[in-house]
Parts: sequence; structure tokens; C-alpha cells
Amino acid sequence: DTWNSGLTVSEINSTGFGVDIAAINVGANNTAYIDHVQVIIYYTEAGTLIQNTTIIRPNGDVTSEWESSHAGSHSLLINETTIDANDFIYTSSLASANNTDEFYMSSFDTISGIITQLQIVINGEEVDVSSSIDVYCGSWLGEKQLEMSGVGNYTYTWSGLSLTQTDLDNMKIKFESEPPPGGEIKDYDYVDFGDSTFLDDALGISVSEFGLSAWIYPTSLTSYQSSNGIKNVFISKSGNIEIGISQTGFLQLWLNTTNVETYAEYGFPGAVALNSWQYISVRYNESGNNVDVLIGDIWCREAIGATQEPWSGGGALIEGGNFTVGAELTSYSGFVGKLDDISVFN
Repeated sequence: DTWNSGLTVSEINSTGFGVDIAAINVGANNTAYIDHVQVIIYYTEAGTLIQNTTIIRPNGDVTSEWESSHAGSHSLLINETTIDANDFIYTSSLASANNTDEFYMSSFDTISGIITQLQIVINGEEVDVSSSIDVYCGSWLGEKQLEMSGVGNYTYTWSGLSLTQTDLDNMKIKFESEPPPGGEIKDYDYVDFGDSTFLDDALGISVSEFGLSAWIYPTSLTSYQSSNGIKNVFISKSGNIEIGISQTGFLQLWLNTTNVETYAEYGFPGAVALNSWQYISVRYNESGNNVDVLIGDIWCREAIGATQEPWSGGGALIEGGNFTVGAELTSYSGFVGKLDDISVFN
């Protein structure tokens, strides 16, 4: 009695659903016969939602402006099923401008389905550098700040998407860092030995082999850096040597030799710790293994990053100026803490 009104699923599945037939005798005793009754129901089958999740990983480098803990592909360093804390990429406020690391991603067959959500899981830490992540799938989905307050896993989610197989096949991940503004140094102490020829015999022109050591007790590590990119400088000789510490605990070294002028980092995150005495030694040998650094009782014989011996073939030091303990006197990147037993050898 409700023709063309539409049937619901519950009506079709009801035990009372069927056909009612009535036969009426009119003026005679007749018999009614029914051979069969066929009911045809036309319907549109509702789509079946197949919900699934799949993991994809970095499988190539687009750009590699960040540094790496070891030589080789950046994408391989962060593509790990089991996390190796020694394999990582990193950036720091040593960078003069924003820098980017970008990766191609693997893909999978969506079986003509639509991707509605993406999650990126990162293991890392962010200290004193503002960094973001963005995902490209046909278009950039919108950057998110990393905001990693300590070492651990962090998840970043993009929801409400409608991505196709083509979008997924062209997926890229981008990390971008923005160095913090330089800090303001208000109070600092240092000892400047004044004479520009002081220690020239050990650290001056034509010197191709030397050693420096100190006991240090840092109480604060800032992002302020010298014009040569060295933070928290505790030993310097103007024009040819600066030794300092990054805010993440790497030992930083700048040397200006006849053929090479550059800086490098040695150690690992937290190698130089706050509020404790630690022994630091740096030695340079033009004809030997170049630069070796001792932090506590751990030898660091290779620099962090792709170039393990930055001063290979560097030659002798160029002529330097004033020798200073506790700072460098160009940008006034200085050390906060205690220093003892400064030694120089040649």
C-alpha cells in the first residue's frame, strides 16, 4: 500500500516482508490456483568502506642542506625500523639562513581508494632552532612546527584529505629550519693576554702541529656565536683558532690554515655536559690524522658530517693575533662557567 515510496533495508529484511494474496468467491463455489509469485526488488548497493593503514618510508633525497652524522644518503640515515641514535641528520644556528632537507617517499597501491589522513612520526629533538615539517601530495598540505622539547617520538597529522594514487606516488617530505636571532651578551669575563705575538711559537705562522687542552665547567650554553660560527668560545687566538661548545653539547672548532679555513663539530649530543668538570683536548697534525678531539676519555677522531677531516691538506696555521681565554674578541662569543689548567703544546 506504499507503492513507489521506497523500501528500507529493515523492511526488506523483516520476517513480515512478502506478498499477500486474497481470492473471493462471487456467486459460485470456485477454486483459485496460484502457480508462483515473483517479486523483483531493484536497489543500489551501498559502497563498502575499506579502511586500512600502511607505512611508507623515505627512499631518496631531493635536497640535503642539513648536516649528517655519517657520510651517505640522508634518507637512509633516517629510514630505520630500529632507531640507531648515532645515525641522524641535523641543523643548527650555525646556518646563515633557512635551510631545507627534503625527501622522496615510497608508495603503495591504494586499489583506487582515497587517502583521508597522513601521519608522520619523527624521532628527534629541537633545541634553540625553529624548524617545521611539510608534506607534498599534489600540493603542499601545510607546514607544522616540530616543537620537539626532548629526545623522543613525535607525530604530526594531516586530516580531512582526499588524496589519489597519483598524489601518493609524488609524495615528498620537507624539513626547514630557521636559525634563531643572535643573542645579546651583557655580562662576561675573559682574560686577554694582549700581546699579538703571545704564543706565536706554538700557535703562530708556520706551526703545523700543536695541542690545546683545558678543564671546563660550563653552566650555560647559548646560541650566540662568533663571526666564524663558534658558540660559547673558551679559547681563541684572533685570526686562526676558536674553540667552543654548541648548545647541544658538541665541541666546535674553527681553524684558519694556509689552505683551509673552516669550522667543524666533534662528539655527540650532550658530549660536553653542563655543571660538571670535563677534560677537553684538541690536537692538530698537518702530516698525521689532521684533527683529533678528546672529550673526557672519549677520542673523537672524525668531525660530524660528510667531511670527516675538514683540514686535510690544510697546511700550517696563518698568523694569529691576541690569545684569549673565555671568549673571542670580534663578536664576543663567550664562555659561561669555570675554566682551569689551560695548556698549549707544540
